[in-house]
Amino acid sequence: MGQLIAATVVFIMTHTLPCRTPVRGWLVGRLGEKGFQLAYSLVSAVTLGWMILAFVQAPRQTLWDGEGLAWLPLVVMPLALYLVVAAYSGGNPTGLYQETALKRKTPARGVLRITRHPMLWGTILWASAHILASGQDTVLVFLGGFLVESLLGTVMIDRKRAALGAEWSAYRAVTSNVPFAAILSGRNHLDFRELGVLAPVIALGLYASLILLHPYLFGVPAF
Repeated sequence: MGQLIAATVVFIMTHTLPCRTPVRGWLVGRLGEKGFQLAYSLVSAVTLGWMILAFVQAPRQTLWDGEGLAWLPLVVMPLALYLVVAAYSGGNPTGLYQETALKRKTPARGVLRITRHPMLWGTILWASAHILASGQDTVLVFLGGFLVESLLGTVMIDRKRAALGAEWSAYRAVTSNVPFAAILSGRNHLDFRELGVLAPVIALGLYASLILLHPYLFGVPAF
C-alpha cells in the first residue's frame, strides 16, 4: 500500500505543479514549448505506469461494504463517458491552445452548456462512482488520485484562464464548473440539437463494450 500511496502522490504532484504558471514558465523557458509537452507526457506515462503496477501488487482491504452501491457505476458511466467523448469535439476554451474559441459568437455550446470541463468531470464521475461501489482501500487510493487531480485541474484551469480578461468572464458567467449548475441556475439552457448524435452513440458503444469486457480487463464483472 505504501508504494501505491507514493505513486499516487507523485502522479498528482507531477500533473499539478508543472501546470502552475511560475513553474510552467520556468520549464518552458528551459525546454521550449514542445520540449515541455514531450517531457510532461513522458512523466505522465511513467507515473501512471507506476500507479497501475503498484495498484496490481498492493494487498487489498475492504473499508466498507459497497455491494449496495453496485448500481452506481452502471447509472453514472453513460454520462461520464459522454462527457469524455464530447470533450474531443473541439472548441473548448479550457482546452490546450483553444483559447481562441472564446471569440466565437456562442462559445458555450453543446456539452459546454453542461460543464466547461467535460473531460475532467467525466473522470471525476467515473472515479467517484467506482470508489463508492468498491469499498476497497486500494481502489480508494488509486482512483482517488484521478479524482483529486481532476478536481484540482478544474480550479487551476479556471484561474489560469482568468488572465484572458473580459471574454473569459463573459464565458464563465454563462457556464459552470459543476455539471448542470449553470442550467439549473438559469444562466444557460440545454440544447439537445447541439449535443449531436455521434458523441452519444460512441459513448453508448464504449459503455456496452466496457460492461462486456469488464471481467477480462479488471477481473470483476460490471454487475
